[in-house]
Amino acid sequence: MTGFSIIYSSLNNTFTFTHGTYNFQFKSTSTCMEILGFDENSTYNSTSKVLTSINSINLFTIRNIYIASNNLSLTNINNSTPNLCNILASIPLTSGANSVITYCNTNNIKTVVNDVKNFTLLQLALTDQDGDILDLNGCHWSMTLQIDYTY
Repeated sequence: MTGFSIIYSSLNNTFTFTHGTYNFQFKSTSTCMEILGFDENSTYNSTSKVLTSINSINLFTIRNIYIASNNLSLTNINNSTPNLCNILASIPLTSGANSVITYCNTNNIKTVVNDVKNFTLLQLALTDQDGDILDLNGCHWSMTLQIDYTY
């Protein structure tokens, strides 16, 4: 990528990309739009060889880890998937990248499972707040899941 200059504005928390020779485009298929300060799934074209972020840049793109299960009937509400919510727990990230994540349910928040007939097989997934499966890059992880039955 020669010919590009990138300027960071601490006042607006945005990037301005400039190419010395050509107009350019950020395609909607890019996976770094939120990091660079653009809306995901949108294409952006430079004007006069310049393109500035429309949003603040976001280097902390994963804000929550969701523990989800596709085979349980739940009544939880999630903003990113309001019609299909399979989240057992939401773990807020408060530590930096590449650090150990710990969570303690100090408020004793519980999830009610409506249909216990599906409880013969439990499938769990770790996703981000957008529902994307987390890539842990081969790191091992562990979790304790408490299940309380009421009759």
